[in-house]
Amino acid sequence: MAPRKKKKEENWNGCKGRTLLRKDIREKRIPANKEWEDVYRDHFRPEFVVGESPEEAHRLFKGRLETARDYVSKKEARSAEEEAAMLHDHAVCPPPTTNHRGEPRWHGSTAEAALKKDFANGKHLTMTSDEFYNSRHEYSEFSKMTIKRHIRQEESTFKFLDQYRSRYDEGY
Repeated sequence: MAPRKKKKEENWNGCKGRTLLRKDIREKRIPANKEWEDVYRDHFRPEFVVGESPEEAHRLFKGRLETARDYVSKKEARSAEEEAAMLHDHAVCPPPTTNHRGEPRWHGSTAEAALKKDFANGKHLTMTSDEFYNSRHEYSEFSKMTIKRHIRQEESTFKFLDQYRSRYDEGY
C-alpha cells in the first residue's frame, strides 16, 4: 500500500494575499508612510489569512507588510536602474531605422498602429491580402509579405492571449 501524501500546508509564500498586498503597494493604494495597523484596518482582505486564525494573521501582518514594502521598493529601484541603463544604451547605440530588407522599423511605426486598429475591427477578415495592403497608404512603406506576416503575428498573439485569459478566468 502506497503511503498517503500529506496535504500541502498553506503558507504566505505564493499565496494570493501576498500578491494582492504587493500590487496594492505598487499601485499606491497603500501609502508608504501609513502605519501597519491602519493598513490592516483599511485594507484587510480574507486572502491575508493563510491557514491561520484571524488573530494570528493580524499578528503576522506587520512583518508581512514590511517585507512586501521592501520587496516593492527594491523592485522599483531596480526597474529605475534598468530604465536608465536602457536609455543610456539607446543614446550610445540607437536602434536601426531600417531592417535588413531596407524597410523602415516596424515597431512604433504608423503602419503598426494602423494594422492593430484594422485587426481589432476585423478588417483583415473581410478583404483579400492585396485589398488589405492597398487599403491604407501607411502600408506602402512595407512589402506585402511584411504586412501578411504581421497580420499572422497579430492572429497568433490574439489566440494566445485569448487562451491565456480563459485559463486565467478558470483559475488555472
